[in-house]
Amino acid sequence: MNNNNNSQQSEIVQEDTLNYDSKTKQLNQEEIEQIQKILKQKPTLSKNLLNDEEKQKKWLKSQNSQYSQQIQELDGNSNIVESDLNTSYQTRISKISDRNQKIKVQNKKKKKKEQQQMGFLERFKFAFFGCNTRQY
Repeated sequence: MNNNNNSQQSEIVQEDTLNYDSKTKQLNQEEIEQIQKILKQKPTLSKNLLNDEEKQKKWLKSQNSQYSQQIQELDGNSNIVESDLNTSYQTRISKISDRNQKIKVQNKKKKKKEQQQMGFLERFKFAFFGCNTRQY
């Protein structure tokens, strides 16, 4: 009975290792294919260019100009993004200042209303009690 269990476990382990090995082989093959694709995409110097210095210099200059164009495009894009951020911040700041101004106006109106109501109460007390009820 015990031997049966051990043999079953060893078979399972062997199957697992076979499955693992086949998966790693597949992964390795996929990695190799990806690396080959990357290598094909990268520009390489042909044998003719290596032999001819002038052609090599021209090739290097063309590569340089491509990179400089890409850098200029990226710089231009960053300036656009920067200006967009500045305008968005300016609009946010203006909205906040407008809101603060409205709050100030509302507070002034509230104070004025409170003062008017206090004045009414003082007049009412004077008329009702016949004297000034303010305490000095």
